[in-house]
Amino acid sequence: ESCRCIFAGRLINCYSRRDLILSLMFQMKRLAGALKPVCGTSPVNVQGVENYDVSNFISAHSDYCRMIGHILRMINHGCPYRSSMVIT
Repeated sequence: ESCRCIFAGRLINCYSRRDLILSLMFQMKRLAGALKPVCGTSPVNVQGVENYDVSNFISAHSDYCRMIGHILRMINHGCPYRSSMVIT
């Protein structure tokens, strides 16, 4: 929510439930007493945040570098934003 308050443009959360590095970070955070999920491991339920599940093609944290072109096309990077677009 704090990011959404200060950021006026598109705020996009791409997440993979299969990213073990981020999952381990979540487990460490949880053991430290923080119960909020680590960004990139689940959807963010905040109005104005676009969530994209990339679990189908991101199985390891290192896959993001290899798949960044595909992700940018998937989120329509560089295309005019239309508020009527379906956000999943």
